[in-house]
Amino acid sequence: MPLTPDELRSRLEAFATKWRDFSGTEKSVDKPFLTELLHCYGTDWHAAGVRFEHKLPKGGFIDMLWPGVCIVEMKGPKDAAKLTELYHSQAFPYWSISGTAEHEPPLYVVMCSVTRFQVWRPGHAEPHAEFTIDELPDRAQALGFLAGSEPEFDVDRAELTKGAVELVTSVFGQLEARKETPPETLRDFVLQCVWCMFAEDLGLLPDRMFTKLLVGLVKDPSRASEQELGNLFEIVNTPGPRPEHGVYKNAPFVNGQLFEYPARYT
Repeated sequence: MPLTPDELRSRLEAFATKWRDFSGTEKSVDKPFLTELLHCYGTDWHAAGVRFEHKLPKGGFIDMLWPGVCIVEMKGPKDAAKLTELYHSQAFPYWSISGTAEHEPPLYVVMCSVTRFQVWRPGHAEPHAEFTIDELPDRAQALGFLAGSEPEFDVDRAELTKGAVELVTSVFGQLEARKETPPETLRDFVLQCVWCMFAEDLGLLPDRMFTKLLVGLVKDPSRASEQELGNLFEIVNTPGPRPEHGVYKNAPFVNGQLFEYPARYT
């Protein structure tokens, strides 16, 4: 069962407390540090197929390789200011030859000096996220792939919330101006969408379900929001076994009145 956000935060806070004052070398700590980090995200390294000190065909070692997911290159705290330089000179060349017949090169590269993290998507000139170990509990989703989920690289939740409110207000005004839907249906539709945004942010809607639906609708105008979002609203309003497959997999049951009348709006 996936960890709740509170469980993940509690684990990462304890992890940060343990390691924040570490001052040794990476070779004395890399495997214990990384196995504990994976444990914080609910991942058993052996069951997941993670490899430590993975030898490359042309020489050199990757400190941690999770085929198809990520590589992690460990450094000591003394190298915290050089992570970008070391990514370009060492980790990226390692990543470029890390693919196998079964797996493409991983999507993510993590540079870590124990007390500092960088998360890279190879092909980009700058890291997608950079934070200290003390910031890790607040930036947990930047390493979301360690739990098998999509990472999130945002920093300021308050700004995101403000922006979301402004966006929803704007969308409500534009939809209202169309005068194609009764006001109560439009109200329910917007409130149900807002709930989905925050539920996804809190981990109640798994695997960025709502965002993926929206992205798919934007990319393919032939798909109908009335059907796809309406189906989601009906599923979360229906008790009983949860969907086991497809885009609605593991959508929760919301025991309340918000989805009593699932809104369908095109």
